[in-house]
Amino acid sequence: MECCTNQAIAYAKELHYVTTKYMFYFMTMIRPELISKGKGGTQKNISQAVLKSLYVPVPPIGEQQHIVSRIEELSSNLDEAVQTLQETKQQLAVYRRAVITAQYPELNSENKVCLADIADITGGITKGRKLQGPDLIELPYLRVANVQNGYLDLSVMKNIELKADEKDRYLLHYGDVLYTEGGDRDKLGRGTVWRCEIPDCVHQNHVFRARLDADRAIPEYIAYWSMGGPARNYFYQKGKQTVNLASINKTVLSALPIPLPSKEEQRRVVEQIESRLSVCDSIEKTVDSSLAQAESLRQSIMKKAFEGSLV
Repeated sequence: MECCTNQAIAYAKELHYVTTKYMFYFMTMIRPELISKGKGGTQKNISQAVLKSLYVPVPPIGEQQHIVSRIEELSSNLDEAVQTLQETKQQLAVYRRAVITAQYPELNSENKVCLADIADITGGITKGRKLQGPDLIELPYLRVANVQNGYLDLSVMKNIELKADEKDRYLLHYGDVLYTEGGDRDKLGRGTVWRCEIPDCVHQNHVFRARLDADRAIPEYIAYWSMGGPARNYFYQKGKQTVNLASINKTVLSALPIPLPSKEEQRRVVEQIESRLSVCDSIEKTVDSSLAQAESLRQSIMKKAFEGSLV
């Protein structure tokens, strides 16, 4: 099959004196080094000049084949272990959703409310606006990448420009429930509770915030509901699909159906969920640690193979 690449992919053809698999494993081994040489902001890149300047040890073909054989032999059991760990993570995600869903009362005509009945819902600041004037300020803002399913990833924060008199409109408050507007169809409406992790933080237009009526609803109860089966199915069915991604709008989010018991019952539901999810968190940390160790072991195997330390 004939194919082509875009400008973001470099490839080598007509390799001389080196097998394809040998070159593949060598490039895999030095990947951390290549990543460290990347340049750019959100998405780092390496130039062809960096690739062309690489020193590649080229032993005889027979030795290359021996190195590849030893790497694949020692990696086969590791691959099986990694696959098992990844399957465990997938099973944990399914279990989390089941645990959350099981704690909520059944949605019926007596307890059903829409999110807009108990919350003020708004989108955030549109990026790329052409602003001028002396009253401009810069504040940290939440992007879709920062808002994950049940937690915030604040490892990379960016600032956005806005007018000083817009600050109150877009400023996040403690207890706001966050929802994402777009992304993969099965991840629409993902979110969590904002607890003022960063002072004076706003949000972009692809992140909705729901400010709840504190007399009627508890933020954690509403946020956990959005992670359960009924809400995930609702967002999946209501999402609008384009070529590259899906999205929901404010109307869809506003109509999200929620079973709303008393605040006392809401607290009980939250306590039950958090008690059970703490076990999942502990298992997931162990799995993540094991995956990191497996990757280190894989790098060690390849390094020793290319050094000739594996017999």
